[in-house]
This record gives sequence, C-alpha cells and structure tokens, in this order.
Amino acid sequence: MNSDKDVTKSNQNFISMVKALGYICKMVWQSHQGKTYFFIKVMMCIVNAIYPMVFTIFPGLFINELINQKRIEVLLLYISVLTLCPVIYHFLVTFINRYIQKISMNIEWDINDIYYRHYTRMDYESLEKPETIVSGERANKTLGNSLALIERILTLFTTIFSLILLFAIISSLHPLFILLIVAVSVINSLFVRNANKKSFKIGKELSRVNTFVRSAQYMIDIDIYAKEVRLFHLTDFLMNHWKKYMSEYNELKIKKHTIEMVPGIAATVLNFFQHIILYVYLLMKVIKEAMPVGNVTIYLTSVEQVSNSINSETDYPEFEAK
Repeated sequence: MNSDKDVTKSNQNFISMVKALGYICKMVWQSHQGKTYFFIKVMMCIVNAIYPMVFTIFPGLFINELINQKRIEVLLLYISVLTLCPVIYHFLVTFINRYIQKISMNIEWDINDIYYRHYTRMDYESLEKPETIVSGERANKTLGNSLALIERILTLFTTIFSLILLFAIISSLHPLFILLIVAVSVINSLFVRNANKKSFKIGKELSRVNTFVRSAQYMIDIDIYAKEVRLFHLTDFLMNHWKKYMSEYNELKIKKHTIEMVPGIAATVLNFFQHIILYVYLLMKVIKEAMPVGNVTIYLTSVEQVSNSINSETDYPEFEAK
C-alpha cells in the first residue's frame, strides 16, 4: 500500500512539475521577444550538439591519415577544421550571448510584472498564512529563474541530440560493451533521481525553517523594533529563537549536501571500472589489427562524452504546484 501511495505521489509531483514548466514556457513565449529567444536558443542547441563531434572524430581521422596514406591535402583539411572551428564557434557564441543577454532583460521584466501584479491582488488574510509565505518565496524563486530553467530544458535536448550522434559512433563496438555503458548510466541516473527527490524534500523544509530564522533576525536588524526590544528585554529571547532555528537550518543544509554527494561518488566508482574494461577491449582490438589506432581515440572520446552527458549531476528545479 505504501509503495502504491509513493508511486501515486511521485506521478502527481511529476505532473505538477510538467505543468509548472509548461506555464513558465508559455509566459516566456508570450513575453516581448520571447519567440526570438526560443528560436535562437534552439539553433544554438543544434550547434552545441554538433561542435564537440568535430573534436571527437577529426583527431582520430588525422591519426589514421598520418599513419597510413599521408595525403598532404587531406591532412591540411583536417588541420584547418580543427583550428578554425574553435575560432568560428567562439565568435558566434560571444555574439549570440551578448544579444541573448539583452533579450533576457526584457523577458525577465515581463515575468516579474506578471508575478507582482498577481501577488499584490491577493487578499491580506491569505498573505499572512505561513504556507502562503513559503509558497510565495519558492514560486518567486522559480519564476525568477525562469530563463535558467528553460536553459536547462534546452540543455537536456542538446544532450539527447549529442547522445544520438555518439551512440551512432560507438554502435560498432561489441554489443555487451554498449550494454555496459547503458547499465552504468541507468544505475547512475537512479542515484541522481533518488538524491534529487530527497534534496527537494529537504529544500522545502529549509524554506520553512528559514522563515523562523528571518523572523528573529528581522526584528534585530530593523531599527523600528529597537525601542520594543530594549523596553521588553527581548534580546535574549530573539537570540535564542534565532540560534534554535539557525542550528536546525544548518543541520538540514549539511544533510542536503551529504545527500547530493552520493551520486558523484557512485558515478566515479562505476566509471572507473567501465574505463578499465574499455581500455582492455580497445587494446586487444588494436593488437589483433582489427582496429586502426586513430579509431581508438574516436571511441575513447565518444564513450567519455556519453558518460559525462548522462552521469553529470543534474539539480532538478524546485516548483510550486500552485
């Protein structure tokens, strides 16, 4: 029964997250220059997915050509690609980022306008409720990072596109080794998912505790309460209140940090064994003359990029359902 409840709750959280993302994307799309922002970002996703492929494939091709046929025109072509691509990519990204920065300012202005207009129209009784304060803070944080959240989604699409290209390269390896890569990636993703689920719950608790921390800190810092603090001798009370919840807040932060460390440690150990198997496999293929030396570079780089793309730590955004 508990397992069924957990699954149902997990599905509800996922649906809420999707709805929140859809709402954010809709707000950005309808904002001033929102459509231009999406178009440029999608184009850059394609560029960012293809660009690493140049340094995955061409170094290996250059080594093969240098060892075998040694054709000058082909070697010059490979050198030109490897040297000019970084220059072109750098200038393109610099120009695009500068333009995107200007667009982002207008979009963020529109989003803040929507949020604060809604917030100021709420009745005062609702605003005084602790759960409303916590929800408002988290919603404000989420909306304030709207473009960062969309950037993360587009980065995910870039990663998926890159993985498709990379798997097309490593598909010629032994099926068992490809199965090993998939298995390691799945195990690592489970560690990340479990850590993010626990981290999200602690994050909500941190927001709740932080409300009590700031209530005492606010009265100590703000001058308008100075007379009452001294008149009623509230210093010890406020300091004890602050220390109590600050201690709880710090314990939660340490716990959250410890949980977020687990996926990185698991990925390091699993990738260590994966790379040992890969090096032994490729070495045997080269010794048996079943694989050119340059192809070893291509496969090593491809597998490394696959591991980095899938196993990189991902902090899922925190959303308020309402």
